[in-house]
Amino acid sequence: MEPNSLTPGQRIDDLLARAKENIRREQFEEAESCCRAILLIDQTHPDANHKLGIIGLRFGHAGAALPHLKVAKDAKPNNTQFAQAVAAAVFQILETSILTHSAGDLNQADEGYQLVLKYDPTNADALHLSGLIAHQRGDHLSAIALIRRAITHSTTELKYFINLAAIFSTIGDLPSACVTLHLACALDPGIGELWYNCGQNHKNNLKSAGYALRCLARAAVLNSGFADYYNEIGAHALLHGELLDAAKSMTRAICLAPNRDVFFFNLGIVQSAMAQFNAALCSYRRAVSINPSQIAARVNFGAALKAAGRLHDAIDQFRKAVQTDPKSVIANYNLATLYLESGSAIASIQYFYAACIGDPGYMDAMTNMAVAFQDLDLWDRAIIATAGHQRLRCCPMDR
Repeated sequence: MEPNSLTPGQRIDDLLARAKENIRREQFEEAESCCRAILLIDQTHPDANHKLGIIGLRFGHAGAALPHLKVAKDAKPNNTQFAQAVAAAVFQILETSILTHSAGDLNQADEGYQLVLKYDPTNADALHLSGLIAHQRGDHLSAIALIRRAITHSTTELKYFINLAAIFSTIGDLPSACVTLHLACALDPGIGELWYNCGQNHKNNLKSAGYALRCLARAAVLNSGFADYYNEIGAHALLHGELLDAAKSMTRAICLAPNRDVFFFNLGIVQSAMAQFNAALCSYRRAVSINPSQIAARVNFGAALKAAGRLHDAIDQFRKAVQTDPKSVIANYNLATLYLESGSAIASIQYFYAACIGDPGYMDAMTNMAVAFQDLDLWDRAIIATAGHQRLRCCPMDR
């Protein structure tokens, strides 16, 4: 029978048979032409749309393939092969978009996510990933809405809860962050990092301080080799005056990570609070030996040396702190105060002056600088210093 004498149904059957044969022979251009000819007769023909989509997938054109595969699946919703083809196209689009997303091209990545959502509005992964892009663009409310929609369609995907909690923390909504993290912990109670984050979110809330400590302790049990957990437990205990518990946890952190200067620094603070000054000196000395540029540790080390009556050693530590950071207000002020107290008023002035430059509202620095000027009988400059920092630039010693 001549092609022109065929009915539309017969014409479709003929073209479909030719498409199948061309695909078998891997003559994909001819197969595509046959499928498109069928769609000119019947735009929703499931087999033609399916084969056209499969050809697109074969050559990596999942974005173009998905609309055809979706038409085929909608026409035959019980056809497992059609459903699997749609899933393969979605996976390919998401995989490509995630790579683009990771490379920093948010617009192109979101185009892929939105394409998936156009044909599958309940796709949880696409909702979640589109939410992350909204978050990266600063549209946090849209991000929250999208990830919440993702959770409604996939209630056991842990990463959705973790990322949602992080967004809540970013916008300062700590109660919502805590609730979301609790849900994440319920999904997988064996992940120490989740309990750690719960503790971090609760630790500044006096009403839930006890719960925060329990969360941090749970994290430490689950990740017994992670020193930061013990350090956080110690910091929390210190904040609430539980000094023995603080010292115990921080010592444990040091045992696990003996080269972390901040751990020795924190232990020194606890030991100072417990009046264990010799032990505190050892901790601060270790902190600055690990990290010589740690200004806070040097200042605390100097203060502990001063309390122990070792004034020359204290001056040396404050000097090193100022050398490390000449603009450090606290280092300059402590060095100046120690010089003044040891009778070296003239040496103190430049450091009081530097402290005032760093913090124009530092009244103690201005007051003590005025005292130093008085000790040197420089009453005019003492008056200026007392009057305030507005006129301070007129009174350095070298003018």
